[in-house]
Amino acid sequence: MKALKQHRAEQVLKEHRAEQVLKEHRAEQVLKEHRAEQAAERLAAGSAWNNPYGLVLTTHIGTAIEPENL
Repeated sequence: MKALKQHRAEQVLKEHRAEQVLKEHRAEQVLKEHRAEQAAERLAAGSAWNNPYGLVLTTHIGTAIEPENL
């Protein structure tokens, strides 16, 4: 019985880790897509682009998003 519980616990941990890996992969995909969209916004904004700190989430001209706008 103890071995069965141990096996089940290991199985649950493996399943949990697999779910984490899938979520991490999806997050990576979303960030890459966002980077491409932001590059397009940077080109469209031209000299108005203002993102000296390399922020990831910005307005359409590169400035920081105000917390009340999230």
